[in-house]
Amino acid sequence: MSLTVPGVAPKEAEVVYEAMKARLTQKRKIIALSDRRIRSLQYLDEGQICTAVVGEAEQQGRGVVVAIFFDKATSAYLICTTTRGVVKASPISVSEAAAQSVIDF
Repeated sequence: MSLTVPGVAPKEAEVVYEAMKARLTQKRKIIALSDRRIRSLQYLDEGQICTAVVGEAEQQGRGVVVAIFFDKATSAYLICTTTRGVVKASPISVSEAAAQSVIDF
C-alpha cells in the first residue's frame, strides 16, 4: 500500500508527509524521527487496546489520524491528528513498550 495522507492527493502525499516530519523536528525539537512510513499502530493505553490508523478517527476523539512517526531518541510512537501534533498541541505519544502491533505502508 502506498503512503497516504488524509485530504492530500496521492502524488503530493510524500511531500506533505515530509513537511509534517520537518515541522515536528523543528517546532517540537524532535531530532531522531525514523524513516518508517507507519500506517497503523495498536497499543495499550491504561489497560485498553487502542488502534490508530492513518485516515481514521482517533479512538479517544482527538481528530483524524494524519500520520504516525517513530522517535528513535525516546523510543516512542507519535500519533499526529487533525488536532494534535501537526498544527497545534503535541502529538499523542505511545511508548514502544505499549505497542502491540505496527503496520507500515
